[in-house]
Amino acid sequence: MNFDFLFIVTYGRSGSTLLQGILNAIPGVLVRGENAGALRGLVQSWQAAKTAQDLFSPESDQPTSAWYGAGYMDLDLYGQDLAACFIRNILKPPPDIQIMGFKEIRYHVTADELASELEFMRRFFPRSAFLINTRDLEATIASCKKAGHDVSEEELVATDQLLRDTAKSSPQDVFHIHYDDYLNDPGRLKSLFDFLGAYVDQAALQNVLDTRHSG
Repeated sequence: MNFDFLFIVTYGRSGSTLLQGILNAIPGVLVRGENAGALRGLVQSWQAAKTAQDLFSPESDQPTSAWYGAGYMDLDLYGQDLAACFIRNILKPPPDIQIMGFKEIRYHVTADELASELEFMRRFFPRSAFLINTRDLEATIASCKKAGHDVSEEELVATDQLLRDTAKSSPQDVFHIHYDDYLNDPGRLKSLFDFLGAYVDQAALQNVLDTRHSG
């Protein structure tokens, strides 16, 4: 396959749980569900350490410095350890998995925050792919209200635009998939499978599409 890691980047009520099921129908693929943004805390920790290293003074090797030791931080090793810990304890992949990842809906952030998060993931989860998942906004807003999600229409509109902009940023590792498109025509999933370099049995795929996901 073309990637080692696979991340669904989306918002709530977008059909992402169905997409998760579709991907898990591919042999060798493991896409976990949401983790309430657990990875973001690790990203922020790494970024804080990077900020400390960027700001440290030339005297940081002295115990009298406010930034004592900042110059000795190994940011590459720290990031690798954070990613390895996340894989080992959160994703917990079986030994036969070729591509692993998760889906997350908590991307009501700024463009800079999203870019920093994806940069971390690219750096410490090598050969990553990002699936930008969108849905018709009116249907999404209605579904959010019905489900009682505490997300405003303005937030959803802004996040949808942010994700669409992100989808255009790096076609080699970012793929935009729209829920309404493949729900109405499953044949449109072929371009996704080609992007991943993956094959899925059509009977298994149809079984996923016929099965209710989430609620």
